[in-house]
Amino acid sequence: MIKEKNQRKMGVALSYAYIIINIIVQFLYNPFLIRMLDQSEYGIYSLAYSIIGYLTILDLGFGNAIVVFTSKYKQRGDFEKEKKLHETFKSVFIILGIISLIFGIILSFNTNLFFNKSLSNIEIYKMKILIIILSMNLFLSFYFNIYSSIITANECFLFQKILAIINVLLKPIFIIPLLFMGYKSITICIALTIINTIILLSNYYYCKIKLKIKIKNK
Repeated sequence: MIKEKNQRKMGVALSYAYIIINIIVQFLYNPFLIRMLDQSEYGIYSLAYSIIGYLTILDLGFGNAIVVFTSKYKQRGDFEKEKKLHETFKSVFIILGIISLIFGIILSFNTNLFFNKSLSNIEIYKMKILIIILSMNLFLSFYFNIYSSIITANECFLFQKILAIINVLLKPIFIIPLLFMGYKSITICIALTIINTIILLSNYYYCKIKLKIKIKNK
């Protein structure tokens, strides 16, 4: 009980630290990113993120449902129902990930239909690649999404907040050198996908090793 209370207190303290660090990083990093990418490049980059961002609504609040029901079953000690819950939602997230990936691929191949009047041929080409990369990123996010919810349900706030801070710091650490080397939106997008994969795998291995949770796909 004391350990849980200490973890909650540390979690709250790290939440404030995360907010402060995130504000500082965004305040310094975003203007730098905009300056290093020209207006056209940054516009394509932002547009691709906005388009794929709409697909995140496919989550439909399932992440919160996992937290609620996992906590409920844990309190009851009903580990069999908890296991079935995780297996079911894992399958649901895989299906949602596949749907988002297919939609992204279709959108990528038809980018010229939507933007042929507003973007040049090279800009459309870049947009297609960005959408493909971001669709793969979203698929991975859906695939591993359940592990983040399980960690929340188990009240592992310390791990989550530390990981959130690492995520915020990794972006400028990875991206700024790439910008100085002259790389543009596609490389930046790949780097961000790698960072996201590192965070997702960290959640997965924490659940597997620390929480001893193994989920079989149905």
